Amino acid sequence: MIAYISKNEFRNPMLGFKLNQQKAQLLKIAKRTKGFRGLQTKWSVNGVYFMTLWKSEEQLDAFLARTDVKEIFESRIKQIDVHTYRISAINFIPWREVIAMMSRHSNRLSAVN
Repeated sequence: MIAYISKNEFRNPMLGFKLNQQKAQLLKIAKRTKGFRGLQTKWSVNGVYFMTLWKSEEQLDAFLARTDVKEIFESRIKQIDVHTYRISAINFIPWREVIAMMSRHSNRLSAVN
C-alpha cells in the first residue's frame, strides 16, 4: 500500500472553502478509481493535510495522470503552497508522524506532470 500525503498551506482563510470543494471532487473521482483505499484529513488554522491510501504505486499514478485530477491540482498550486510525499504504508500513519515527515522530506509541487 502507498500513502500519498499532501500539505496545503494558504494565507487567505477563504481559500479553505475552495480547498474543501476540491477535496469533495477528488474524493468522488478517487472512489471510482481502482486501488483507492481511503482518505483522512487534518485541518489547521492556515492549511490542511490530506492523506490517501492506495493499493499500489501504479494505481496512484493512474489517478494522478487523469486530466480532471491534473486540472484540480494545477488550479490549486496557483493559489496555495502544496507539498507532497509518498511512502509505503500498511495503514494510515499517525498525524504526529505525518507532520514530522512532511517537514523533513516533502517536495513542493510547482507543476503537475
